[in-house]
Amino acid sequence: MVLSNPRVSHIKVATGHYTGDGSANRRILTGFKCGAVLLQRVAGGTWAGYSLQLLPGNTLQRDTNGGGSVSTEAIIHATDGFEVDASANETTFEHYWWAIATA
Repeated sequence: MVLSNPRVSHIKVATGHYTGDGSANRRILTGFKCGAVLLQRVAGGTWAGYSLQLLPGNTLQRDTNGGGSVSTEAIIHATDGFEVDASANETTFEHYWWAIATA
């Protein structure tokens, strides 16, 4: 789903989800170049495992249930959407995302 504010035509927000398949470098299309992305995993109908905040130029960490963090290679794509590695594409889990376009 892409939401646009008619009063501020250059701001776009998109939301969606995908079921993990375990593959690396999975590209998620949003319809625009992302300025920021929030990604969360759902297990058994509740938020579980981690959340990622993807911002251009930042090293990413994913928070785990144990309170630690694990490096991930999820990146914002140069023109459309973002890519996740296997650590953010875990098999059979639902992954929900929220993206904001660059201004």
